[in-house]
Amino acid sequence: AQASGAEDYVSLQYDYFNFTHSKQKDYGSRGTVHAKVSGEGKSFQVAYEKTLTETYKPPMSEDLNVNKLFARYDQKLFSADRYNLGVIMVKDNIVPTDGGKLFYGGYLHRFTPLLALQGDFYYGYYPIMKTYQFDVALKLHKKFGELDTRAVVVLKDIVVDECSNDFCANAEPNYLTAGLRVKLDYDGYFLHGAGFIGKRVFAVMMEGFALQHHAMEFDRTYMAGFGKRIGDMELKVKYTYQRAIELPVPNSNTVTIDAVSLRAKYFF
Repeated sequence: AQASGAEDYVSLQYDYFNFTHSKQKDYGSRGTVHAKVSGEGKSFQVAYEKTLTETYKPPMSEDLNVNKLFARYDQKLFSADRYNLGVIMVKDNIVPTDGGKLFYGGYLHRFTPLLALQGDFYYGYYPIMKTYQFDVALKLHKKFGELDTRAVVVLKDIVVDECSNDFCANAEPNYLTAGLRVKLDYDGYFLHGAGFIGKRVFAVMMEGFALQHHAMEFDRTYMAGFGKRIGDMELKVKYTYQRAIELPVPNSNTVTIDAVSLRAKYFF
């Protein structure tokens, strides 16, 4: 939803999250700056994300300090098609997925103003493994008077290949997960909701603007957000609940992650 609008913007987001029953992580925070510029049927987005996470020592040697860079280019084709190209780069001070790079491309065809189909392919090259991910998404858009509704049904297929490290050794070779995202917009107020069910690990989310590069096997994700646009400013608060198991360390408990996000976006 963050990347679906046609207007240019700069956004700042802060996330606070904590882990329950984790043997590696306690709590953390994340700051993200995201910008989009567009014109003549094309757009370019770039985002920088910095995450600091307090860890348990041992088994971890120090706190996590992660930097990620995201870039995406979209180009319109004809009147109903567009393609995208993107890259993600990871810098992590502890885990062996440090230095990972992901490259991706996708294509969208709009059948009608109400219905579109999109496919995206992600190739991840890490020092310890390779990943392949294919997303297929059905996008729906309908207005009911002043109420604007959008929904996305997505299926993600993830392959973990050529693992050469204990960090990824317990990952399954293939994962399949399904998700639903919904947005309601009325008179400047908007409500977002999303849910993902099915196991996944090392997944790309948010159409290329989120990457789970740690070896946590998620099986549940639920999100709810509320916001208001006032002139050229948009404010949003979001809560996210996730459930996962830690693959690299023996842990009989399921880990839960709670996160609260605050975002301010300026349109120009």
